[in-house]
Amino acid sequence: MATTLELLREQGPHGKIFLRFNRRHLQTLWDAIGNPRMDAALGRRREMQQARQEAHQAERKRLAAQQAAEHEVRRPVCTVCGAKFPDDRWKIVQRYPRPGNGWRPHLCQSCKAAALQEEAEKERQEAKAHARVEAEANKPRGLFGRRR
Repeated sequence: MATTLELLREQGPHGKIFLRFNRRHLQTLWDAIGNPRMDAALGRRREMQQARQEAHQAERKRLAAQQAAEHEVRRPVCTVCGAKFPDDRWKIVQRYPRPGNGWRPHLCQSCKAAALQEEAEKERQEAKAHARVEAEANKPRGLFGRRR
């Protein structure tokens, strides 16, 4: 690469004053020291890298969507009304899968409340029936009813 002092004085360091050997026209400094074939190769490499990165991101999104769909398929539902359990309820059901005192892992909150209310009503009815039977058994019957 070469230049002359005349061209440098006339156009300054940013003008087309540089002559690259084996070329017949003047160039700016950046064009003269650049390598167009290398720049093109680097550009192609960047484009390929960008395409690979976009393909990788698309694959990750597809896998995330597939996992979300599988997650929703495994989500438990209420056996009474069919409502899907929220994530926090699902985690609790996985930790404690056996029913216990007031714990109904197969029911949603509203169905569980209704079931507990039904059980309480049933227990009240049974207590009333038991009290009635007790009252009948302890009731005095005629003249000798007290001796029994």
